[in-house]
Amino acid sequence: MRLSTSSSEAPLPTSSWIYTWVFAGILTGLALGVWETFWRGRGFVPSVVEDNAAWIIARLGVRSESTVLVGSSRMQSGVDPEVWGFEADGRKPVQLAKLGTSPIPVLEDLAGQRSYTGLAVVEFASRDVFGLVRGPERAAANVVREYRSALNSPAKLSEAVLGRAIGARFAFLNPALSPKRMLKAASSGVWPEAPHFAMRRDRFRPVDFSKTDPERWMSTVLERRIRYVPHRPTDAEMASVLDRIGRAVSPIETRGGRVVFLNFPTCGKIREIDERRFPRDLYWDRLAAATTAIMIHADDYPSLTAFNCPDGEHLDQRDTRAFTQALARIVKYRVSAS
Repeated sequence: MRLSTSSSEAPLPTSSWIYTWVFAGILTGLALGVWETFWRGRGFVPSVVEDNAAWIIARLGVRSESTVLVGSSRMQSGVDPEVWGFEADGRKPVQLAKLGTSPIPVLEDLAGQRSYTGLAVVEFASRDVFGLVRGPERAAANVVREYRSALNSPAKLSEAVLGRAIGARFAFLNPALSPKRMLKAASSGVWPEAPHFAMRRDRFRPVDFSKTDPERWMSTVLERRIRYVPHRPTDAEMASVLDRIGRAVSPIETRGGRVVFLNFPTCGKIREIDERRFPRDLYWDRLAAATTAIMIHADDYPSLTAFNCPDGEHLDQRDTRAFTQALARIVKYRVSAS
């Protein structure tokens, strides 16, 4: 008499079911291939999603002697890590710049990494730092906080790595082509247009202004800049900001590292507004007098101001190679000479 029924005696899938699944897989692959080809034909390209997870993965790549790029969208879209690597020491810098953030919390985070003895190239716009803008400060502090939290969460790190690897290979995963937006496009009959930027796996985010209307884009930036009336720091507030910067720079340089503050070129009316609200002699020059960091102002180097900024403050992707080459050479010279 049989006392039990072994699970091994369960019927196995017939060959017809196996063929069905294989056929379904082939059809799915073909459909995705057609979908991918269709959107690439409309100008979409693979792009890593610009979120905190991508930044965290990049931050994990910072080693003791890494060159690190810190700042906002101007740094992220203007400096190509691959080109920098060829011009400098053969090693690509880690791109930690992030849209709409202040550089100070990130610089402070690097200062707190006791093993860090590398080169930190920091984009510094007086309006973003001395204007005491809370939004960029909070955004940068938040991503640093998430990074520290993720160090204790392998699941979060795995999810971030997987998302970056997949997004960098398929154009149809662009957020502009999400199911929600596709439904909206189907109802309106207006298909999504390819964005004028895409982020690589190394977080370089070049801007292709040929895919947009530069005049309209500039008017948007200009309107935002005019509407924003920055806070003019008091002497006490200015001293507090300078002290905070000094406390971030000092540990890195004490350990043998270097910090470079970089002022990016701006153009047209955007430049006029920034110079009027935050004149160089009252802000940039005051920082230069108070810090031991290397100071590089674009206006002092013709090779950095030989480019047009279509929207007043960002470089077009066609200029990033030449700009990066010029900047890397200047930084290399200034560091070796100091």
